[in-house]
Amino acid sequence: MSLTVLVDYDSGNLHSAEKAFQRMAAETGAGTVLVSCRPEDVARADRIVLPGDGAFASCRRALGSYGGLFEAIEEAVTTKARPFLGICVGMQMMATWGREYEDTQGFGWIPGEVIKIAPKDPHLKVPHMGWNDLVIDHPHPVLAGLKRGDHAYFVHSYHFKVINPAQRLAHVDYAGDVTAIIGRDTMVGTQFHPEKSQATGLRLIANFLSWKPESAAAGKFSLRPWTSPAFCTKTGKPSPSACHRPPPSRPDRSCRPVPSIGRRQSCRHPPLSCR
Repeated sequence: MSLTVLVDYDSGNLHSAEKAFQRMAAETGAGTVLVSCRPEDVARADRIVLPGDGAFASCRRALGSYGGLFEAIEEAVTTKARPFLGICVGMQMMATWGREYEDTQGFGWIPGEVIKIAPKDPHLKVPHMGWNDLVIDHPHPVLAGLKRGDHAYFVHSYHFKVINPAQRLAHVDYAGDVTAIIGRDTMVGTQFHPEKSQATGLRLIANFLSWKPESAAAGKFSLRPWTSPAFCTKTGKPSPSACHRPPPSRPDRSCRPVPSIGRRQSCRHPPLSCR
């Protein structure tokens, strides 16, 4: 039976996301949905969902503080080509850099940086909060059935500025383009919350749960964007020569499971969150 793991790393309340994924998994016959912080669960997952709520730097540190968790995600996504969905800050961390409060290295999976929203209309407030209409930039299996004008729910002050326009799948207008969906290979990310976006979000979740990318089926996909000569990961800009970075330090702070409740895998962990 197929297994989808929602990664729990103290990044906010996952209850609504868990219920939305469980509902669509039941409706589409997509198997089991498990909320877990255990690297071994991520390693055996057929699909991985990484939510995130809060500041980029805090969420990045929180994820890294669970011993072996990010490494399991990276192995599953970049080597085993497991389908991956990042939500909100979980999507933003796919970038090269996050610029919220401080410069923080992201995963480097999709070249670009996360910068503050700057509407051209001074009367528009930041954060960008509430419903907005999607503009589809590029077709994608996870966007099947979605169209221009479909509503999605946003709550954020920073957005993903991609370097390669082909990797921005959709945007919204907020007195200027604001990235809404990104993607490449076996990974996608949404700035909005699909679990709060009613019909639009449920459609996207169902599409993700049934998505079978060719590279995932082959099981031979390998991604190491920080060694690519196309982009410098220090600046996030095109570069004629490769820029290499060491992996960010991650304290070895193990996640110790306690008895689960239903399908949720609870974890006791020092209070380190990005709320």
